[in-house]
Amino acid sequence: MAQVLHGGLAFAYLLKGMAGEVAGAIEGSRSLKTLTGSWSDLALACLIHVGMKRLMPDEDSGLGIGAEYEEALRLHGP
Repeated sequence: MAQVLHGGLAFAYLLKGMAGEVAGAIEGSRSLKTLTGSWSDLALACLIHVGMKRLMPDEDSGLGIGAEYEEALRLHGP
């Protein structure tokens, strides 16, 4: 269930980015209908990357945070 939710959130945010609604800025914050609180673009980019890796482990999100993801897995496990 968590994987489906995570993947759905990543996909929804990815579609917003493809529509030009998301700038590549780290500053600023966004709110989402599916998650409470305020999220930075960087935090949402990480959510997209992790969601894609869980659903499609062999694919690259293109966000340039693959090394950081691998280090997080090394430190905390899958």
